[in-house]
Amino acid sequence: DQNAHSSSEATHASSGQRQPLWQVLLAGLSVKGVSLLTGVAFALMFGYYGMYLYLGSFLCTTLHVNGFQASLFLMLYGLGFVMGPITGKLADAVGKGKALLYALCGLLVILSILAWLAPIFLLFALALFCWGVLQSLAVNALSTLFSERSSSHRGQLLSLYTFATYLGLTLSSALLGPLFIGSGYQALGIVCALVTCLGILLLAVFQRKMR
Repeated sequence: DQNAHSSSEATHASSGQRQPLWQVLLAGLSVKGVSLLTGVAFALMFGYYGMYLYLGSFLCTTLHVNGFQASLFLMLYGLGFVMGPITGKLADAVGKGKALLYALCGLLVILSILAWLAPIFLLFALALFCWGVLQSLAVNALSTLFSERSSSHRGQLLSLYTFATYLGLTLSSALLGPLFIGSGYQALGIVCALVTCLGILLLAVFQRKMR
């Protein structure tokens, strides 16, 4: 009987692992507040990748730098992003919700003005570094907020967070390419800032619901 019971549990666990993706995502969305956090995750990654993907091309065409020099600029963003251990402690100190809100507001400003800072070398370099720091802070805070929503649905929530992340990456690269070619990096910054603003509004609604 014990063997049969164990076999039944194993079969049930195995069938649970083979759940279709849509069922996994729906299970995650059923948790209170998660649909709003999913929108925030999408907005965050759409704004990030939409700007970062075309940054190298912008540098080469606007500042007339070569590929190696452009990579040095991109590295400034990376240096800011690897401040994750520090930004994680900051998020713990001020609270995940507040940290995410502050990070999104900072990203909104940077994405809005980044293209116009390019001729001013020092300000542009500083903005790239700050962009990385704020992105790291936002990712750390948001992933923690997701995981804290429900311990029993943690796997589904992680899948949902990953889905929203890659959806933002995919759509930003697909939709913003023609905009970059036709209207330039400045227009890209405005669109990405507006999407980030949407993320801020969704986060505000989430925080209100959680009170």
